[in-house]
Order: sequence, then C-alpha cells, then structure tokens
Amino acid sequence: DTFNFNGGTITGEVDMVGGGTLAIGAGSTGAGVFNVSAGTTAITGTVAAAQAINVNGAATPAGLNASSGFTNGGVINLSTVGGGTATLSGSGPGVVNTGDINLNDAGGTGGLRIIPNSFNNQGTVDAFRSAAIGGALSVVDNFGTITSHDAANVITFDGSSLTSHAGATLAGVGTMSFAGVTGGLVNNGNIDPGLSAGELRFVGDAGFGVTSNLLIELGGAAQGTEYDFLLGADAISLGGDLSVSFLGGYEDLVGAGDTFTVLTADGGLTGTFEALPDGSLLDTTDGFGTFTVNYINDSVVLSGFVRIPEPSSLLLAGLAGVLLTGIRRRN
Repeated sequence: DTFNFNGGTITGEVDMVGGGTLAIGAGSTGAGVFNVSAGTTAITGTVAAAQAINVNGAATPAGLNASSGFTNGGVINLSTVGGGTATLSGSGPGVVNTGDINLNDAGGTGGLRIIPNSFNNQGTVDAFRSAAIGGALSVVDNFGTITSHDAANVITFDGSSLTSHAGATLAGVGTMSFAGVTGGLVNNGNIDPGLSAGELRFVGDAGFGVTSNLLIELGGAAQGTEYDFLLGADAISLGGDLSVSFLGGYEDLVGAGDTFTVLTADGGLTGTFEALPDGSLLDTTDGFGTFTVNYINDSVVLSGFVRIPEPSSLLLAGLAGVLLTGIRRRN
C-alpha cells in the first residue's frame, strides 16, 4: 500500500502491514498515528510534533526505511514482541530526529535498531532496553539527548564516526559501547552518569573535548548507587569541565575525610579536566563547598571537602566580632 499525505490534517490511525510506502508532506498537522508491522515500510517526509509512528516487531520483523531522507518531529516507538526486530534504517540523506524516539521494553527478545547511513539526533532517544544505534558505515551525530534507562541495557553504537556535540548529552545507566566505532566516541557535550544517582559504563575509547562536561551528583557514600560513577573499560582522554553537585541534602553529611572516585578508565586515563590540574580545588555547582581533585591510578578522585559557610553564619560571626570589639573598648 502507498499512503501520500500532502500537508493537511492527519487524524486517527493508519495501519501499515506487510510493507508499502508512507509519504508525509511538509506542513501536515494533527495527531495521526501510524502503526507499522510485519514488513518494512518506506518512509519519506516529516512527521509533525503531534504525530506518532509505532513500529512493532513480532514474528515478522517490522521497520521503517528512509532511503530518500526523513525527519521525525513527533514520536517514534520501536518495540518488539517475542523474537521479532524493530528497525529504523535509511540510506542517502538518512534520518534526522528533532522529536522523540523510544526504544521500548515490550517483553520481546528481538533487536531494536536505529541504523541509517546518517543519524542526526537533535531531539531525544530514550532506551528502555538494549538496542543498537548506527550501522557499520553510519555517521552518528548527537546534538540532543540519548539516555539509557535500565542498568541491564547495552546500547551498542557502530559506524564510521560517533560525535556528541557541544550542548548534547549522553546520560543514564547501563553500558554504552563504542567498540565498533572508528576512533571511538568523540564527546564535546555532557556526560551525565546515573539517573540520580547511578553508574554508566563505557566500552571503547572515549575522548572528552574542550566543551565537554562530566556531570556528577553526590547523594551518599556508595559508588554507583548513591553517587554517580563513570566506568570506562577502555581508554578515556580527559578535557572540558567537571561539574559536581549534591543530592537530597547530602552536603550536610559529607565530611573532609570522605573520598569519591567518580571516574575510572581501566584502559588508561590521560589528560586532565580544563583548569583542573592534579590537586586543584573545585567548587560545587550548587555553592555548598569545594573538593580537591586528584588523578590517581587512572581514576578521578574527589576528597577534602570544605564547606562554604552560609551567609547567615557569616553574619552571626561578624556580629559576634563587633560585639567583642565593643566589649574590649569598654574595658
């Protein structure tokens, strides 16, 4: 079947079973839903913000193939039931995502794959189960947010390049593997381990550029469960910023003798964060105090917390000083 929507309002649901072609013209509106199952549907055009495509892989694989270029401004749900696969693929101009792509856990054991020749993410990709992003020759550019939501997830990136650009974010828990990417991960954006708080694991080399930022939250003394931890199975080259903040009032409990190993690279750690050579002081982003930053045994370690007095405490100390001065003058 072939469905051509040349603008206008799309409402209701359209079932694409066994393949066919779906062409959505620019300027379409409405909250239409397209259900793709049992075959590969060729897709072109642009999905608007209120529209959704559900790709449901079951006994027969299901997929979208954007051979002439495709932009998702709405929601794409990739789900599997049983051992089926659900795939978003494409050659030529590839796929641009400015909306949301959900890699859903619907109880299936088959694969969830985003494997166009070019994948440009400017929106969000939320992985609720293991999935693949990028094919053998794919160019993957992340300008938005890619989040792994399950500690058991393995998000496997593949391709000729993987770049997370300035302002973009790789976040969550579980494992992100770049071992199949030529040159590994080039990160110029944010790395945000945990889901307040948690552990994120990297497999494959990763390089942090000058605009990168590692975001760490501290909510307790347990690594990877109460405070964020980034574990690299391979090499990590540092650069950019390190941002540390507290969770749940933990700033009132942390002491000068507490240490926090927030990053370890089993394959070797090189470089330092910008303006943070070994032994530097780092202010927390929430203004509660400072840590000493050290690079020890291929790890980044925070220690020696010094609390910044609250303004009210400083005011009381100042008043006490004035009173003492007055008393001394009287005497």
